Amino acid sequence: VKRPRFVLARVDNVMVRVRGTGNGAGKALMLMAHYDSVVFGPGASDDGSGVVVMLESLRAMKEHPPLQNDIIFLFTDGEEEGLLGPKAFMAHPWYGDVGMVINFEARGHYGPGYMYETSPENGWLIRQLKAAAPKPIANSLMFDIAGRMPTTTDYEVLKKQGMPGMNFAFVGGIKYYHTPNDSPEMISKDTIQHQGDNALAMIL
Repeated sequence: VKRPRFVLARVDNVMVRVRGTGNGAGKALMLMAHYDSVVFGPGASDDGSGVVVMLESLRAMKEHPPLQNDIIFLFTDGEEEGLLGPKAFMAHPWYGDVGMVINFEARGHYGPGYMYETSPENGWLIRQLKAAAPKPIANSLMFDIAGRMPTTTDYEVLKKQGMPGMNFAFVGGIKYYHTPNDSPEMISKDTIQHQGDNALAMIL
């Protein structure tokens, strides 16, 4: 008899909330990436790249006039152990304030940042991405391929709860994925820039 796998762990999510001018009248936009890595790899790409994108987006927001809606940055823990970070976040009071999630992932070390997965009824989200991002890359085939791969992301947890959102990732150079060679020296700076452009465009 195959028994279900249970994971018990402590997770330490890191959360930052940038208050908007609307005083909480509207839903918050949340950016998400996990900062943990596999035990045998430094995790610079998966998912240190997402953490860097979010930190740089936070810095860039300081140079921009305040936005109307709140922006939440969720740096999750325990993704590699079973998507534990977003599960813990669902018990936090901020969870009910979130109206949309943008998650950043990696399965390689170079290439463009693809928007490869969205929530159902996503026509409005796609139009917003097209209008906002300077060089968006997405198509429906990516979603079909991702659905057949043996990996998943933190966004899956919130997507199952009906949370609108998008998944972004780059996939070039998978040979370094989840290995000791997943180091900062291996990551393309252009790739990080493209992910960052997508992030900031969706925020602003």
